[in-house]
Amino acid sequence: KALNINPNFAKGYINLGLTYAARNRFDEAIAAYSRLLKINPKNPEALYHRSNAYIEKGELIKARNDLEKAVKNYPKFKEAKKKLEEINSYTL
Repeated sequence: KALNINPNFAKGYINLGLTYAARNRFDEAIAAYSRLLKINPKNPEALYHRSNAYIEKGELIKARNDLEKAVKNYPKFKEAKKKLEEINSYTL
């Protein structure tokens, strides 16, 4: 409903993506986060959560790209830094 009222409502896209991810509907979660990232390409929450959905799908390169963007734009984002370190240890 919130997205129908205000399609630029960032938290609505985050919550929608989290709901899809909780139901293992990762493609739909990625789509929700991607819609938000079209509005705000630097949104750290969207980048972080979309990276988690990519990880669940085994798409580690895409996940790494999102995490790198999140950390570059928000260097104090500890969870993103930690997840990026984990991915780098898997893919090196």
